[in-house]
Amino acid sequence: MRVALPLVVAALVAWLAASPFARSLEYDFLAWDDDVNFAAPALRALDAESLRWMWSNFHVGHYAPLTWMSCAFDFARGGEAPARALHETNLALHGATAAALFGALYVLLGLCGVAWRAQLSAAALAALAWGVHPLRTESVAWLTERRDVLSGLFYALATWAWLLSVRPGACRWLWLSLSLTAFAAALLSKVSGVGLPLVFLALDAWPLKRLRETPRAALLEKLPYFALALGGAALGVLGQRESTQVLASAEQLGLAARVGLAAHSSAFYVLKTIAPSGLGPLYELPQSISLASLRFGAPLAALIASALLLIVTRKTSTARALAVGLFAYLVLLAPVSGLAHAGRQLAADRYSYLPSFALAGLFAAALIKWRGSVTNVVAGLAVVLLLSASTQQTSIWRNTTALFERAVELEPESYWANHKLGILYHQVSRFDDALERYGAALAARPTRDNAEAHYDRALTWLALSKFAEARADLEAALRAAPDQLGAHVVLNDLDRAERRPEAARARLARAFESAPSAELAVQRASLELELQQPAAALEWAQRIASAWPADVRGPKLAGMACLHLGRFAEAEKSLRAALSLERTPATLYNLAIALERQGRNADAREILNQLLELDPGNERARDKLRQL
Repeated sequence: MRVALPLVVAALVAWLAASPFARSLEYDFLAWDDDVNFAAPALRALDAESLRWMWSNFHVGHYAPLTWMSCAFDFARGGEAPARALHETNLALHGATAAALFGALYVLLGLCGVAWRAQLSAAALAALAWGVHPLRTESVAWLTERRDVLSGLFYALATWAWLLSVRPGACRWLWLSLSLTAFAAALLSKVSGVGLPLVFLALDAWPLKRLRETPRAALLEKLPYFALALGGAALGVLGQRESTQVLASAEQLGLAARVGLAAHSSAFYVLKTIAPSGLGPLYELPQSISLASLRFGAPLAALIASALLLIVTRKTSTARALAVGLFAYLVLLAPVSGLAHAGRQLAADRYSYLPSFALAGLFAAALIKWRGSVTNVVAGLAVVLLLSASTQQTSIWRNTTALFERAVELEPESYWANHKLGILYHQVSRFDDALERYGAALAARPTRDNAEAHYDRALTWLALSKFAEARADLEAALRAAPDQLGAHVVLNDLDRAERRPEAARARLARAFESAPSAELAVQRASLELELQQPAAALEWAQRIASAWPADVRGPKLAGMACLHLGRFAEAEKSLRAALSLERTPATLYNLAIALERQGRNADAREILNQLLELDPGNERARDKLRQL
C-alpha cells in the first residue's frame, strides 16, 4: 500500500497538471517566435545531417539539442498536423514534471521525518498547485517554450534522484549517477537551471543538515554538478552571441537598473503566484528604470527587509525554511531575473517555471506546519480555483491576434503590443484598426525607438493609397533609424512612381554613406538601370560584387549593365558568375542574349535549352530559340 499509493498519486498529479491546458491541442503555430523557431528544415527530420545540426548549432540563440530532437520527433510523427503533436508532447512533459516534482517533495518531506500520510498529501497538493497554476500556461501552451517543459522534467528528475541518494541505506552511486545524467540532460534542453547545485547545498545546510554532519561528502558530491553547471553557463553565453536579442550592455542598463529589474522580477513572480490575476504574454520593459520609483524601489526594499528579518529570526525552523526556499527561488531565477537582460520584456510568465519549484517546496512546508483536514480542504479548493484560472488563461493562446489583444487589454500603452497587433490587423486587411494600433504605439513612444511602427503604418497608408501620409511616416522612420532599409526601399519606389529620380539618388547616397549595405547598393544600381544610366549602374553593381561577393545580385546587375553598354564579353563573365551562385531562368536568358550578341548562336541555343529544362513553360526562351 505505502509503495503503490504514491505511484497512483503521482499519476493523478500528472493527469491533473496537464488537464487545464488540454484545449491547446487544437491550437496552431503562432506568428510570435513559433514561425521563426520552427522554420529550420533540420527540425523536421531525425536523419544524421539534422542531428549533426542540432548538436552543433545555437538555433535562435540557444544550445538545446535535446529540445530540438524532441521537436523533430513530433514533426515526424505529426504528419499533416505537427502543431498538435508538439502540443501533445508539451502536455505530457508538463504532467511528467509535476509528477517528478511530487516525487522530489515526497522524498524531501520523508527525510525531514514527516508522517507518511501528511508527507503524501502535502507533496501532492504542492505539486498540483505548481502544475495547474496559470503562470505555467505560457510554458505549456506556447510551442516555442518546449525548452521549459523538457528541461523542467529533467531538473525535477535530477532533484528527485539526488534526494533519493541521501536516504539512509540508499545505493548512493546509482542515484547520484542518475541525478547527474538528468542534470546534464536538463542543461542540454535549456541552461536556465545552472544554479541547481547551489540549491542542493542549501538543502544540505537545512533541513538535511549534511553540511554539519558529513561536510566533506556533501561538498565532494557537488563537484560534478558544478562542472556541468559551468559547462552549461558557457553554452548559454555562447548562445547569446548567436541571438537576435543581444544582452544589454553596461551603457544600456547600468548596475542600478539591473538591480531594479532583478528586485522587480523577484517580487513579481511571488505576487503573481499568490494572486495570479492580470497575466499576459508581454510585460513591456519601460524606457527608464529607476530605483527611486515605487515599481522598482519597493521590491528591493522588501527583499532587504525580508533578508534582515530572516537573519534576526534565523534560529527558528520557520525562518530557516523560508531562508532556504527564498535562496533556492532567487538562485533559480537569477539567469532570467534581469541581471543579464536581453529582449523587450520586463518579466515573462515562463520565467517562473523552474524557480517556482522552490515556492512549491515552501507551500509543502506550510501545509506540514499547519497540517490538518481544514488546511488540506482549503489547499484543495485553491488547486481547483487555479485549475479553472489556467483553463481560462490557456484560451488567450488560441491565436496570435487573441494573444496580443490580451496584451493590449492589460497594457494599453504598450508600444510593442500595439505595434504587433497593428501588423496582425494589417495582414487581414483591417486597415482602420491597424492605424489605430499604430497610433497607440507611437503615442507611447512619440520621439524615439519607434522606427518600426512608423514604417509599418506607412505600409498600411500605402494599402489605402494614401501616399502623402505614407511618405511622412517613412521619413519619420528614417529620422528615428537612418539605416532602416525597408523605409529606403519603399521611399525609393515612391520616388520612382512620382518621377523624382534625383531625390531618390540623393537619399540613397546619404543612406549608403551613413550605413553601407548590399540592399542600398542594389536599390541604387536598379535605379540607375531604370534611368538608362548603365555606366553608373555597373559601378554600383561592381561595388556589390566587391564588398558582398556572396550576393548574387552584384554579378546579375553587372551583367545587365554590360548588356546595355554593349560590352557583351564582360556581360557573359558576370552572368556566369551569377549562375555559379544561383541558377535562375532570368540569368540564363540574359546569358543567352550576351552569347547571341557575340555571334555564338550555338552556345546561346545550349543555354536556352538549359533554361527550358529548368523552366519548361518559359515562352520567351522558346521564341528566342526559334529565332536562333
